[in-house]
Amino acid sequence: MPHRILVIDDEQPILDLMRAILARDGHEVLCADNGALGLEMYRDKQPNLLIVDIAMPEVNGYHVLDTVRQEEGTARHTPIIILTAFPEGVVNQDVDDKGADLYLTKPISAAELLEFVKRLLQ
Repeated sequence: MPHRILVIDDEQPILDLMRAILARDGHEVLCADNGALGLEMYRDKQPNLLIVDIAMPEVNGYHVLDTVRQEEGTARHTPIIILTAFPEGVVNQDVDDKGADLYLTKPISAAELLEFVKRLLQ
């Protein structure tokens, strides 16, 4: 069954790559190039999974993560993958504390990404 996945990243090549990988696997992929737009799309489209970059101008990934986890209803349980260029150990405790389900560092292979997405959507 296809799922709706929202990818929030300020780098267009990353959005294009994520869209291609996830769409090829049969998912509906929504993309936002900043955190504010991502939160708006999250509320409007109610995706099954979020993939969020941490380092974005203005509304960063921490803010997105905090906001989604404070939403009412099922939003608190929406799986969130943090995908960032920060090396492991630099921010993973922060994102764990804020309620991320998974912390992945760029670059990641398509196979690994799809494996983690499948695991979180089951």
